[in-house]
Amino acid sequence: MTTKPITIATMIADILQREGGYTNNPADRGGPTNHGITLHTYSVYLGRLATIAELKAITPTIAAHIYQSLYYIKPNIDVIPLELQPIVFDESINMDPENAAKLLQETLKHYDETISVDGKIGPITANKAHEILGQVGATTLINQMVDQRIDFYKAIVDHNPIQHVFINGWINRANQFRITTEA
Repeated sequence: MTTKPITIATMIADILQREGGYTNNPADRGGPTNHGITLHTYSVYLGRLATIAELKAITPTIAAHIYQSLYYIKPNIDVIPLELQPIVFDESINMDPENAAKLLQETLKHYDETISVDGKIGPITANKAHEILGQVGATTLINQMVDQRIDFYKAIVDHNPIQHVFINGWINRANQFRITTEA
């Protein structure tokens, strides 16, 4: 089995496929979304209040630009190891950049207690991610990140049971990043 190279373009294509088109589920705390972009995020991107009609008109190209600028470059996902970028980038979009950074930091903290869980990827987090990935390997680290992500989702549902409607989809999405070893 061949795997496609990890690039920002392949990561964005994967996310666009996961997110789909326009939805407006009343249980979704993010409100209406199109290609995974919320009305709030689109308003931030435009620098003014966006309308539902404008949100519905978002193209995959616009969504890709928003993903890259607000969810990849701005939160510094580009400075962590390439192997970790797809899961952290997907988390950034699915649960916001700060929570994605915190989940990465919490996973790294299992190996180095000095890591701060501040929700910001800076040079210390990036360097520790490279160092720890070199020590434990991608399979171990990514699978721990998947477990952390699933625990995060379960905590959301425990705190707000109406979110239970999303739990299976969230867990399936997280498990798409799990690495299984062949015997």
